[in-house]
Amino acid sequence: MEQAHTSQAVLISGIRVPDSTLANEVMEFISTLPQRFLLALGLLFAALLLPGVLQAQNAVTGALTGVVQDSSGAIVPGANVKIVDTATNATINVTTNDAGRYSAPLLKPSRYEVSVTANGLSSSPTIVTVLVGQVPNLDLTVSPTADTTVNVSSQQAQLTDTQSPASITTLTEAQIQNLPAPGGDITTVAYSVPGVVLNSGGAYGNFSSDGLPGTSNLFVLNGYDDEDPFLNLNNSGSSNLTLGQGEVSEAAVVQNGYSVQYGRAAGVIINWTTKSGSNQFHGAADYWYNGTILNANDWFRNQAGVGRSKAVSNQWALNGGGPIIKDKLFVFADYEGLHYVLPSSGYVAFPTQAFEQALLARVPAANVPFYQQAFGLYNASPNYAQATPVTNGTGLLQDSTGTMGCGSAAALGISDSSGGTFGTTSPCTAAALGTASNQNQEWLFTTRVDWAISDKNRLFGRYKMDRGSQPTYTNFVSPYFNTVSKQPGYEGQLNDTYLISPNITNQFIFAANWYTAYFGPANTNATLAAFPTYLSSMLDGGSNGSASYGGNLVLGLPNNYIDGRNVTQYQFVDDLSVLKGNHTLRFGYNFRRADISDYDSQQNFAGTYSLYMSDFANGALNPTDGSEFTQSLTNQKTAHLALYNLGVYAQDEWQVRPRLKLTAGIRFDRTGNPLCTNNCFSLYNGTFPQAGVTTLTPYNMLVNAYQPHPFTSVQKINPQGRFGFNYDVTGDGHTVVRGGFGMFTDLYPAGFLDGFIDNLPNVYNATIVSGNVGSAQVPGTAMANSLASFNGVEAGINNGASSSSLTNTIPSYAPPTFTVGPHEFKNPTYLEFNLQVQHQFSKSDAIILAYAGNTGYNEIITNGAVNAYSSTGFGGLPTAQPDPNFAGVNSFTNAAHSNYHGGSVTYKHIDEKGLTIDATYTYSKAMDDASNGGITNEPYNYNSYYAHSNFQIDPYNVGHLNYSVSDYDIRNSFMLDFVYDMPFHFQKAIKNQVLGGWIISGKSFYRSGQPFTVYNGAAAPANTGGTDLGGVLVDFVNPHMNRHCGAGAVMTPCFTTSDFVAYNAQTDFGNAARNQFNGPHYADTDLALMKKLYHREALNLQVGANAFNVFNHPNFALPAANIASNGLGTISSIAAPPTSPYGSFQGAGVGGRVVQVFGKVNF
Repeated sequence: MEQAHTSQAVLISGIRVPDSTLANEVMEFISTLPQRFLLALGLLFAALLLPGVLQAQNAVTGALTGVVQDSSGAIVPGANVKIVDTATNATINVTTNDAGRYSAPLLKPSRYEVSVTANGLSSSPTIVTVLVGQVPNLDLTVSPTADTTVNVSSQQAQLTDTQSPASITTLTEAQIQNLPAPGGDITTVAYSVPGVVLNSGGAYGNFSSDGLPGTSNLFVLNGYDDEDPFLNLNNSGSSNLTLGQGEVSEAAVVQNGYSVQYGRAAGVIINWTTKSGSNQFHGAADYWYNGTILNANDWFRNQAGVGRSKAVSNQWALNGGGPIIKDKLFVFADYEGLHYVLPSSGYVAFPTQAFEQALLARVPAANVPFYQQAFGLYNASPNYAQATPVTNGTGLLQDSTGTMGCGSAAALGISDSSGGTFGTTSPCTAAALGTASNQNQEWLFTTRVDWAISDKNRLFGRYKMDRGSQPTYTNFVSPYFNTVSKQPGYEGQLNDTYLISPNITNQFIFAANWYTAYFGPANTNATLAAFPTYLSSMLDGGSNGSASYGGNLVLGLPNNYIDGRNVTQYQFVDDLSVLKGNHTLRFGYNFRRADISDYDSQQNFAGTYSLYMSDFANGALNPTDGSEFTQSLTNQKTAHLALYNLGVYAQDEWQVRPRLKLTAGIRFDRTGNPLCTNNCFSLYNGTFPQAGVTTLTPYNMLVNAYQPHPFTSVQKINPQGRFGFNYDVTGDGHTVVRGGFGMFTDLYPAGFLDGFIDNLPNVYNATIVSGNVGSAQVPGTAMANSLASFNGVEAGINNGASSSSLTNTIPSYAPPTFTVGPHEFKNPTYLEFNLQVQHQFSKSDAIILAYAGNTGYNEIITNGAVNAYSSTGFGGLPTAQPDPNFAGVNSFTNAAHSNYHGGSVTYKHIDEKGLTIDATYTYSKAMDDASNGGITNEPYNYNSYYAHSNFQIDPYNVGHLNYSVSDYDIRNSFMLDFVYDMPFHFQKAIKNQVLGGWIISGKSFYRSGQPFTVYNGAAAPANTGGTDLGGVLVDFVNPHMNRHCGAGAVMTPCFTTSDFVAYNAQTDFGNAARNQFNGPHYADTDLALMKKLYHREALNLQVGANAFNVFNHPNFALPAANIASNGLGTISSIAAPPTSPYGSFQGAGVGGRVVQVFGKVNF
C-alpha cells in the first residue's frame, strides 16, 4: 500500500501524526472555535499535559455517586469513600465534598464493596453492581458503631434512572449469554430496545432506531469505534456477523446520548465492554450445532415440492482468564469460530432448448459462439433439469403478462418447430426454484491483559485477530460465477485510567485496527473464460418468480465485482472528570482517522448487458426501448484515501438539588475534507452545467482531473449543544421524569466517495445503447464499442479531445456518466429530543412512558437527472441535453431532510427469583426525502435500490415525490425479551436432577409491514436514452386503491398493471410519492432452553437448544414492484432476519425455524 506524502506532523496526546494537511486543518479548526470555549479547552489540554494522565469514556465504564450522612441525617464532608473491586481487589479512594457528595467516575463494570470512614465514624460495607453506562446512586450512612456485615445494595434492582438523561438499556453478562442471539452476533443486544426496528430487507444496517438511518449507528468496544468507516456499519468478519459473544461482559445501548462525549453518529450507540481476568481462574467452553434435520423447510421450497437444502453450522467459543500476579496483573483470552455450509434458493428462468435453437438461427453469425457459450452454461446448470416450461398465469413459475415467458420477444413472431410462434403457442423460458450452496469459515482470537499499577492507576491492553473466507455470492447457474472474500483483520488497543486526586479522574484510549475485504471470483481468469461478461436479469420475460427475484436468464460475473478495500483506522480518546461541589465537569476529545485503499473502481470491469427479451432474441441493442451495455474501465485500480474526524467537548452535570440533576454541554466536531494521496478525485469544473458548453468543448476544460479532495470546502466546525434533565418526583427514585434535546451529526461512509473517484478520466463509465450482443473480440458488438471508446478517451482526454472529436474518430463513442457534488459539503445533522416518565411501582416492576423525536437536515440526496433530456419533454425535461459531453450525471446535494415522532410503553421486571422481562410497544411515524442517509449504494432494502427511490425523483423539486414515509417507517412494533433462571430446588437428588436447574429465555418481535415503492423501470431508459440515472414512480389510475400488500400476494398479486397507467404511456415522474405501499408484517420468536446438568462450586455443565423462529412463522419479503416487468405484485421470497447461524448479508436468508443445539462448560 502506498504511503501518504508527509512533511510535517501534528502532536496528539504525545504521538506525532504525520500529514501536513491534517496539521493545517487541525489548527484551522481550533482557530474557529468560539472564544468562550477556549478557556475550557485550555483547562482540558492543560490537564492532558499532567504526567501519567491517560483516559477512557463512559462508553467503557460506569460510575458511582451518592451522599454520605451521619445517623442524624447531617451531611459529612471530607469523608473517605473506599471502593474495592471484588474480582481484583483494586481499590479506589475518593473524598466527599462540602455537600457531602462523592463521585467515582469511569469505573470498570464490576461488583464493588463500598465503605466510608470519617472522624471516628464508619459505614457498613455495601456491595453494589456497576454496569456499563450506568451511574447508581448509593447513599451511605456512618455511625460510631457500624455493623461489619456486608450488605447487598438494592441498586442492582433499581429500574429507574435518576442520573442520566439519555435512554440507556444495559444488558448484563447473564443476559448476553442466555438470550438467543442468531449467529452469536453481539449487535443483537439492540433488537429489543424501544424505538429500534429490525431490518428484514437484506441490505445495509441490521436495524434503525427512532427513524434514523441504519448507517447512523455507532459501535463502541471498550471505548473505541469498532466500526467500518467505509460503510458506517458494525465491524465484522467474513460471516458479516460481529462475533465475540464469549468475550463480552456487558453491553449498553444508548439512544439520545445527550452526554457530549458521544459523537460521530446520530443513531444508537452500542457500548460493549470485554471480560477481564480476576484473582480467580474462570472461563467457558461452548459449542453450538445446526444441521439440515434441525431446520424447517423454506416455505417456497415446500410449495414447489422441493426438500430442504443442505445446511450445516458449527460454532464454538473457548475462553478463560485469571491472575498472572495476584491483585496486580490479570489476563483473559477468547477463541471463537463459525463454520457453515450456506444454503441458498431463489427463482430462476432459463431459455428453453427450442428457443435456443431458434435464436442461434436468428442472431448475427459472428455472435453465434457467444450465444452457444451462454446456452451451454444454462443447459449444464444443476437447476436446469428441474425447470418447467413457463405457462400463462399468476403462479411463481408462470407468466402474468400472457406471453409464456417471452416478454417483448413475443411480438417478434418467431416461429417454433410446430408451426406456431414463441409467446403464443410455445414458451421461451423454463423456470425453477433454484438451489445452491457455499461455505464460510471464520475464527477469531482475542486477549486482554489488565494491570493494577497502583490504587490510582489502572491499565489494560487488548489484541484481536480475525481470519475468514466469505461466500459473498452464490450463483444458481454455475459455481464459476460464485464470488468469495478472504477477510483477515487485526485490532489493538490501550486503555489507561488515572486518579489524579480524590475528585479528578482521567482516562485515555489509543486503538488501531486493520482489515482487508477483497471481493471477487476465486479464479478471475477461469470465470471470464467460462463467460466474458454479465447478463443481468432480463428486463422482461421469464416467470413471475424469476422476475421478482432477479433471476431471469442471469449469467456471468455480477457487475458488483471486482471490488473491496484495505482499511487502517486509529483513534485517540481522552476524558477528564472533575467533581467540584454539586458539579461534575467533563472535558475531552476524540480523534479518529481512517486510511483506505479502495478497489471499487474495478467494479463492472467485465461489463453488463441489460436487455429486453426482444433485443436478446435479435442479438442487437435497440436504443429506443432501453436495452444497454454498461461497463467501467480504468487504468488506476486503487484509490488511497484518508479521512479524519476531531471532536472536542465540555460538559457540566449539575446536581441542583437532591431530586434534580441538569446536564449541559457542547461539542465541536471537525470532519476533514477527504484526501486522496494519489490524486484520484476528478471533479467538474465550476457549476454544472457550464454556460455555452457544446460537444466541441474539450474535456480538459470541463473536468478538473487528478485532484486531492472531492469538495472545494467542508464545514469548518459542527457545533452540537445538548441539554438534559432528571427529576426525581417522589425523592425515592420510584418516579422519575427525564428528557432533553441536542444536536448530533453523522459521519458519511467513505464508500460514498466512489462516485468522485469513478469519474473521467480515472474511470470511463460507458453506457452503450447500440451494437450487437456479443464479446469484445467481435467487431460491432456493444462490448467492443465500449472498449474502443475507452481507448480513445485514454489517448485523447489530456490532449484536448472533445466529445465531437472522439465521435469522429470512434463512431461508436459513448459519452460517459459523471458525478458532481456541492462546492461546500455538509455533514448530515439531527436535532433530537425526548421525554420519559418512569415509575417503579414495586421492588421488581416498572413502567416507562416515553416520547422520542428528531428532525434532520443537510442530509444527502442524489439528483440523477441534472443532465437528462427527452425529445418528447418527458416529465418537463429539456429537449436538449444540458451538457452533451456526458451521459447521465449524478449530483450529490445536502438538500434532504427527515422527521420522526414515536411514543412507547415499556414494562420492566427484575426479581430475586431469576426472572427478567422487558416488553415494549412503540407507535411511530418516520418521514424523509431519502432513507439510510441517502447513500444510493447502501439501501436499507432492495426495493429502494431497484426503484431508485432514494434518488431525487422530480429533478426540480426534492419534496414533490420524495418526501414521504421512510424505508423504516414502522407504525406498530412490539418487542419482548425475558430470561428465567428457574429457582426450583428439590430435596430428592433424582427429582432435583430432572426438574431443577432449567433456564428459559426468549426474544419476540412483531411489527407492521415495511413501506415500498411501485415504480416504472422502463420509463427513464426509454424516454431519456439513459441520461436519467434516477427513478420514475408510477401514475395511479385510482389514487384510493388499497395500499397494503400482505402475505396473500404469494398466491395472488396484490396489484396489477391495470391499477396504473401503462409503463409505455406514462409522461411524468409519477403522481404519488415514493413508498406508497406497505408489505407484509414481520413476526419472529426466538427461544432458548438449557439445563444445568452438573453444578459443583465453580464448575457448571449445561446443555440446551436455541430455536430461532420457533413457531416457523413464514415472513414474506416485499413483492415485485416494477410495472414494466412480469411478476408485478407477487411475493417470491422469504424475509429473513439480519443475522443467523448462517451469517448475514450473503444470501444467507434462513427464514424458517432453525434449531441449534449446544453444550456449555463454565468454570
